[in-house]
Amino acid sequence: MLSKHYHVTLITNVQNFDNLKSLLPKIDIINLNIKREISYLNDVICLVKLFLIFLKNKYHLVFSITPKGGFLSMTSSYLARIKKRIHWYGGQVWVTRKGFQRIFLRNIDRLMGIMATNVLTECNSQKKFLEDEKIIKKGRLQVLANGSICGVDTNQFRPDLNLKEKIRNELGIPSDSILLLFLGRLNKDKGVLDLASAVEKLYLKKFNEKIHLLIIGPDEENIKRQVEIICEDFIQNIHFLDFTNEPEKFMAAADIFCLPSYREGFGMAALEAGACALPTITSKIYGLSDAVGFKTGLFHDPGDVEGIEKAILKLVDDKDLRLDMGAKGRERTKSLFEKSYVTNEFVDYIKSLN
Repeated sequence: MLSKHYHVTLITNVQNFDNLKSLLPKIDIINLNIKREISYLNDVICLVKLFLIFLKNKYHLVFSITPKGGFLSMTSSYLARIKKRIHWYGGQVWVTRKGFQRIFLRNIDRLMGIMATNVLTECNSQKKFLEDEKIIKKGRLQVLANGSICGVDTNQFRPDLNLKEKIRNELGIPSDSILLLFLGRLNKDKGVLDLASAVEKLYLKKFNEKIHLLIIGPDEENIKRQVEIICEDFIQNIHFLDFTNEPEKFMAAADIFCLPSYREGFGMAALEAGACALPTITSKIYGLSDAVGFKTGLFHDPGDVEGIEKAILKLVDDKDLRLDMGAKGRERTKSLFEKSYVTNEFVDYIKSLN
């Protein structure tokens, strides 16, 4: 959308350059090996390269997202004296950290806000959190539209009974089963092990062969093996996929979406699941409380295995509630977070800065 009005350059760590270029033919793409984790030497190299790129091209505006990308971009664009520097705050990494690491990462977030000329975030609960934590001065942060960075294409993410049957056949999941879905990066912050423990408790108490769990996402912390150990007594009902670029297919195949995360900027996956008419079981934390409404899902405290278990059991036992929450989730996503609306609001915001 921005490329219709501006000359746009995307700087990112590209896994498949040709594929990305085919998706974004009008945008210049620069492949820079920015790593998600802290890597001091590599981070310094990326910082210098970004500075030289900004100095050479003299961009009118730099927009950054993600903690690492944001810190490198805001620092280098500040030093290169780029006129407009916008950072979009997503989930805060330091929320689940302790000691020096928490202090260090927290101050990085504060520093990004100081170097940025404009700051955005993806929902009101995160805005309040950042202000309460004194990361950003009150009055500076802005939430566009109703939140989220890009919204959801509800024509792409939608219920599809034919697809539901097809995907279940491919995965060997019975058509009459209740399929729980987790989709996201596999690490402890996402609460995947809590979800596995809750399902294990269901097996010990009231589990039946009709409940299956599908876990999709790149394994960052050997989570798959830990889940296999927790659920070893009923491993035939646990299914894994490393990655998908078509999440809507698996959401269409599921009955309940689970995101028991400890920290989340907004929870786009939960919003996409809502568009597919899936009720959501999720943690009661900032970000997710905006992505999931109280009429479209059930909440539990972070790390509360018993709470996850009770929520799953409630939706499994009550089909009418499950279907009602799913229908309201799709209605809510269409009315508040449709992709075209959210994207146009972002483009209008960029135009307003000229």
